[in-house]
Amino acid sequence: MDIDLLDFIDIDIGQETDTVIFMVIAIIAAALLIVTFLLGEAFEFFGDAVDIDDGGGIFNMQSIAAFLAGFGAIAWLLSGYFDVGSLAAAGAGVLGGIPMAGSVVLLTRTFMRQAASSGFVLADLIGEQALVTLVIPERGVGRIQYERAGGTHTASARSASNTRIEQGSVVAIESVVAGEVIVRSAS
Repeated sequence: MDIDLLDFIDIDIGQETDTVIFMVIAIIAAALLIVTFLLGEAFEFFGDAVDIDDGGGIFNMQSIAAFLAGFGAIAWLLSGYFDVGSLAAAGAGVLGGIPMAGSVVLLTRTFMRQAASSGFVLADLIGEQALVTLVIPERGVGRIQYERAGGTHTASARSASNTRIEQGSVVAIESVVAGEVIVRSAS
C-alpha cells in the first residue's frame, strides 16, 4: 500500500499548487515562530546581514514569522477548502498576517519593557535615600540598604564629608565612585 503525503492531506498537486505553497509557507513560518520564541532571537545573525530590527520594532524575526504564518494559514484555508482564487486568497492572507504580526510586536514590546524595568545601575540611585546598616567610619567604608526595582539591596558606602555616620541613620546618596556609594547624612 503506497500512501502519498499529498493524498493523505487531500491535496491534488496538479490542480492546487497555490494551496500547497500557502500550506508550506504557513507550516514553515509557524515552526520558525515557535523556535524563535523558545530559543530567543536564535537567528539574529540574519538580522545583522539584512538590517532587521532585533528589538520591539515591527521588523524582527518573530513578527515576520508571525505575519507569514498568518498569511499562509488564511490563504491555505481559503484556497484549499473554500475554493477562493489564488489572488483573493493571497490578499486575504495579507489581511490575516497583519494582526498576527501586530500581536507579536505588542507581546515582544511588553516583554522587553518588563525586562528593562527590572534592572538598574548604582548611578540611578543618586538623590535617593538609604539606611545605614553598618557604621560608616570616619574615612572608612560602611554599608547602606536601599529599595529599588521591587527589592531591598545593599551597597558599600563612604561618607561625603569623611565623618562617621551611625548605623540606623538615613542618608542621601550623592554620587557613585568605583562601585562605592558616596552618602551624606539626610538630617
